[in-house]
Amino acid sequence: MPTLLNIVGLDEKGELVTADYAVKGKKYICPNCDGELILRKSGNWGFGSKSPHFAHKSNDKGCSSESIMHYYFKIKLFDLISDRIKKNESLPIKWECSFCNSTHNGDLIKKVKAINKEYNFGNCRADLCLFTEEGRPHAVIEIIYSHKPTSAVKSFYKDNEIILIEYHTTCIDDYTNIEERAKRPDFINFCTRPEFDIFWGLRIDDEPDELFSF
Repeated sequence: MPTLLNIVGLDEKGELVTADYAVKGKKYICPNCDGELILRKSGNWGFGSKSPHFAHKSNDKGCSSESIMHYYFKIKLFDLISDRIKKNESLPIKWECSFCNSTHNGDLIKKVKAINKEYNFGNCRADLCLFTEEGRPHAVIEIIYSHKPTSAVKSFYKDNEIILIEYHTTCIDDYTNIEERAKRPDFINFCTRPEFDIFWGLRIDDEPDELFSF
């Protein structure tokens, strides 16, 4: 898997700044470990040149670019969904269903009225958790670079009728336009076709759209 460069840091005001807009000579802090960052921005382009990025001045805490970019994607996706909820606007998504091998379309926040970061279920912690108007966990979002949820975590979500949504972040392009990336989740453990209810073990009289529709 290619090395993921860290393209974000916190400026002196505590605001997230990408390396493209960062200025040499100014102080930047790692949003994950609070360590000081060095801006690496050569101005060179073309084959063999690295994009502008940050590196730790002293990485004694072992902070990785993966963990920083995970944080960045999570915060930006949280802000996007929060804004859509506040404005009562849809967030259309499209995904390839692993159950029926078809392409599904939906609205990520159709039934969602609230969102939390790092929601603790006790035996697992979700990057983002989406709640219904009644306060019930409706779906969780996991942001993945190399470590996927364990089978135990997946079983927990399924047993509790919580939709699992995964975004597999593999390159810098995934972080440059979060809104477009949000429309293309890599995996959702939900199928919109009623004949595939067997995957959820629903009763014959259950209505999948009422339980899980986006």
